[in-house]
Amino acid sequence: MKVEMIEVGEKRVMIVADKGVVIRDEDTAMDALLVANYSTNTHLLAIPETAFSDAFFMVKTGLAEKILKQYGDYGFKCAVYGSMGRYANSKPLQTFMRETNKSSFAHFAKNLDAAVEWLVQD
Repeated sequence: MKVEMIEVGEKRVMIVADKGVVIRDEDTAMDALLVANYSTNTHLLAIPETAFSDAFFMVKTGLAEKILKQYGDYGFKCAVYGSMGRYANSKPLQTFMRETNKSSFAHFAKNLDAAVEWLVQD
């Protein structure tokens, strides 16, 4: 997995920089956590929507909920950013995103700047 790390003040944010799908299931989601924790020594993750498989955006699969909950359970904050592509008009996804954005550990943002801003806020 290709990652970049940026520093905002004293906080580090890991950005998944891959151009293709790297998170397909719960196992590959854990790989991202391990990279963040051991390679960049951060618990703040910004992941573009393009890094997730289509199943992530199909609410009925439960994959997004499982992955984001798993990140929160391990003490990570994760922001998924982007337009959400062809799933942007999905009512179940819109509801899930709205509810997720009320949490303290996961957030959906329109772009990288908004994702990083949310991640570094106290």
